[in-house]
Amino acid sequence: MILGIVFVIIFLSILVLVHELGHFLAAKKFGLLVEEFGFGLPPRIWGKKIGETIYSINALPFGGFDKIYGEDREESLSKQSELHPNAPKKTRINNTRIIEAELSYKLTELLFQAQNQLGRFAREKQYGDVLENLLKEANIKYKRELPISIENSNSNRIDFFIEDKVVLELKSKRFIDKNDYYQTKRYLNSMNVELGLIVNFREPHLKPKRVLNPKFRVNSEQEKLLSKDHSDLFVDSDGIRSFGSLPISKRSLIIFAGVLMNFLLGWLVISIVFNLGIPQKILITSVAKDSPAAAINLQPGDEIIDFSKVDDFIKFVDENRGKEIVLKIERQGEVKEFKTVPRVKPPSGEGALGIALMESGLPKKNLLASVWEGLKTSIGIIQEVFKAIFNLIAKAFVGKANLEQIAGPVGIVKITAQAGSLGFIYLLQLLALISLNLVVINILPFPALDGGRLLFLLIEKIKGSPLPLKFEKYANAVGMAFLLLLMLVITIKDIMRF
Repeated sequence: MILGIVFVIIFLSILVLVHELGHFLAAKKFGLLVEEFGFGLPPRIWGKKIGETIYSINALPFGGFDKIYGEDREESLSKQSELHPNAPKKTRINNTRIIEAELSYKLTELLFQAQNQLGRFAREKQYGDVLENLLKEANIKYKRELPISIENSNSNRIDFFIEDKVVLELKSKRFIDKNDYYQTKRYLNSMNVELGLIVNFREPHLKPKRVLNPKFRVNSEQEKLLSKDHSDLFVDSDGIRSFGSLPISKRSLIIFAGVLMNFLLGWLVISIVFNLGIPQKILITSVAKDSPAAAINLQPGDEIIDFSKVDDFIKFVDENRGKEIVLKIERQGEVKEFKTVPRVKPPSGEGALGIALMESGLPKKNLLASVWEGLKTSIGIIQEVFKAIFNLIAKAFVGKANLEQIAGPVGIVKITAQAGSLGFIYLLQLLALISLNLVVINILPFPALDGGRLLFLLIEKIKGSPLPLKFEKYANAVGMAFLLLLMLVITIKDIMRF
């Protein structure tokens, strides 16, 4: 049992970590800020910041997590409130009021021209030189490399201070991070101006980011909506690389990426199993009552040694009816010998020993064949799991649901221990099976699961706005409570069964 617990912890860590890795990679692909990617669950034991992301190892060895900026709507709104305490509560990222609108549009046009002249991979100074010439041509007043004092330090310089109204910071890097935002915010405080712009010329589609000084009160009578054509060019700094700022399609892909990674893991592991092959063996699946096999205590799951084909074993038994034979049986890793006499005239429907047999094992396949068979098998398993779940749900509505065939934590530990006793290849099979089961379970449109989050995004797409945060919060809480209750019921049944 201890071996089973160890393997379950390892399996759980692999499955959850791979799932979270899917979210992490998709978020990075779409340029979001991932604040932390952790192995295990907090409290943190060790962490190292590489780039903008903290990679951590945590005390509880159960999977992992990632922290994507803005994914938690409640936390995101809280941060907005802290950064802009005077802003109306209903102000959103996409309807922030326009400050210095005319000047902003002029600057945006010039920034596009600078990127068109130099491309995406020039140095910041080169962009600054081109922009300076464009500002002169447009008769826009500016100060370049303006030194300012922050916290008694004179080492800070603003890239451009435009018309004594706008702080403009130029970047040429992979992405803008929170440090860039807070630096610009400090410049705004020091200069006592309301608006800053950060532009990253490395971006394939140039998107100047607006940074607002929270010391200035938002005037609700000013313009609040940008035209549809320009709404993605000017966003408040809270929306910089935030999950909530992405289109619904990209948010959906980030959520779905976790499920996809579990499918890819299951497919990979099953392909490995096909490539390695499983030794051929004969297993006893059932033992008839009052039979010679029952008399010597043969049991389902016993492996018959020295034979790899059922037909060969049956031929051996039939040739020795009425004679004593010795059977070598492997049970839980231990080989034992049993003496018995096959019946000459067994009852109808039974063999000479009174056992039912099955052949177990897979022949080795080449790499391409393994990958193809692994894909077909993975899809087949997912189809069968979907059918089983839908049948269970359908029977639940008529009061005939049967949870006996569903394994909870205790059952999984027992099954894992059995698989471990059979060999490493059987553990791989079980890992793949659990991973593919998680694909189906996680994609179900139920609150607290990834499928539930996708359902909420679909509703948002249809109605044109997100569901109320309070509703989403309560729905996820109820969904999680239901799943925990279901897990408790299954665990109790496992304990009674095992």
